[in-house]
Amino acid sequence: MGFFAPFILAVLNISLTSKPPTQTIKFKTLQKLILSHFNNVIHMLSQLTDKDMVQLSITESVKLVPYVASSRKAVKLYLKVSVHFCSKLVTETALTPLP
Repeated sequence: MGFFAPFILAVLNISLTSKPPTQTIKFKTLQKLILSHFNNVIHMLSQLTDKDMVQLSITESVKLVPYVASSRKAVKLYLKVSVHFCSKLVTETALTPLP
């Protein structure tokens, strides 16, 4: 579980301390672009096989969560992919023998 500890802490930190972005004209203009980028990151996560790249992608994509929180579909898909990687990690950890 050490692999996803930064992810879990980052999500908790965002949900407890950060405010969602204000609905300014600039944010409304960029919202579709940010959501498109976030969906591309989610798609890329499902294609990655290297653990370091997965960790980097998840750690960096957490920073976008407050900006896409208004899109229920994107957040649901992101949680689904994150839980998939977390369960995959637990399964791999359980199958490896202890030294």
